[in-house]
Formats: sequence, structure tokens, C-alpha cells
Amino acid sequence: MGEGAKHAMLGVGSALVVGIVLKGCRTMMQHRAVARRRTEPALEDIAVGTQNPCKLAAVRALLEKYPHLADGAVGVSVPSGVNDQPMTMEETMRGAKTRAANALAAVPGAELALGIESGLFELGGELYDTCVCAVYDGKRYAIGTSCSFQLPANVQKHIRAGTDLSQACNLAGLTADPKLGDGIGCIGILSRLRLLRQGYTEQAVQTALVAMDPEWFPSSLPAGAFQP
Repeated sequence: MGEGAKHAMLGVGSALVVGIVLKGCRTMMQHRAVARRRTEPALEDIAVGTQNPCKLAAVRALLEKYPHLADGAVGVSVPSGVNDQPMTMEETMRGAKTRAANALAAVPGAELALGIESGLFELGGELYDTCVCAVYDGKRYAIGTSCSFQLPANVQKHIRAGTDLSQACNLAGLTADPKLGDGIGCIGILSRLRLLRQGYTEQAVQTALVAMDPEWFPSSLPAGAFQP
């Protein structure tokens, strides 16, 4: 083969290689663009009707499991419309819904809000503690709850006398922390730190978000917002 033919073949080969590389670069850039679109959250910030550090930490921790839902959470102090110590499941749920509605109204541009309310209910003559979360999109509420746990008799006694749970835990000698609800909570003491208040609050938020997933329930949110 002559030198001219060899140079021609080399030129063709080089052109093919360059073409393949350029096509590969374009494909990679397209995939990256699609990946960026898929990971862009559906919402900016979620409004949360509380400034309790434990509750806000629970929301922010849970949002890490929903990378397509929102950029973050903004806590605002809003009224719950119920007693400081709700004593029924109905009252606790009403407080959560009121907090969610007030939070949505309080944060300009918010499209989704959470209301979190801890409360008590009676079952079989015993008092139990639980946490209720309401997710509100301006049209519909989605409700979720945490696990529930029974309170010791000496704590129940003080609650029935008119104190809230944190005060009752202090009076019963379980703790000397007047801000128990901002930290590990009563469940943290009773479980010997195996379950903290943040963990059981996360349960309530998680189960409420389940009921806002448009694949299973009526929702104004895009289906992609709930993908892992």
C-alpha cells in the first residue's frame, strides 16, 4: 500500500475516533442534564408550624429521604388552637391541622406545610402519648401518626391533676429538665435512650407523607417528588 493510501486511511480512522468521542461526550452531557432535572426538588421550602428544635430536626432529617420533594424546611411559630396538653386523639389531630394551615399562610410562597402536635389519649383506663403530623397543600390534609406508648402511673397522676407531660415527668422525678419536649422527650427516658422524641416525630411525618403521595392518594404534588 502506498504512503498516500496509508495517510488517507489514518485520516479516516482519526475522524471516526473523533466522531465517536464527540458523540459519547454529547450523550454523557445529556444524561447529566436529565439527572439534574430528576434531582431538582419539586418545592423550595416546606413550612413547618413550630420552632421546636426537636420537631424541626425530625423534619429536616426525614427530608433527606425525599431528595426530590423540597430544598428544606422553614419553622414558624403559630397557634395550634388546642390546649397546651391535648388529651384526646381528635384534639391532637385538630392541633396538627391548625398548625399546618397557619404555617402555610405564614410562609410566603409555600406550597406545602406540616403541622406536628404531640398529645395524649386514653385507652383501657390508661394514658398514652402519641404524635400526629398533618401535611397540608392548601386543599387537602394528609394525616400520619407515630407509635404510641403508655405513661407510668405516677406521670398519669400529675397529668390528670392538670399539668402537661413535661411538667408531669419533672414532678414524678423522671427528669429535672424543664425543656424535656425540646430534647429526648419522655419516650427517651422510658426507652432508656433507645427511642428519642425526634425518632418518634419522624415516624409521624413519614406516615403523613405516605398519604400525600399522588401514586396512592389525591395530591397536588408531582409523582416524581416521592421517588427515592
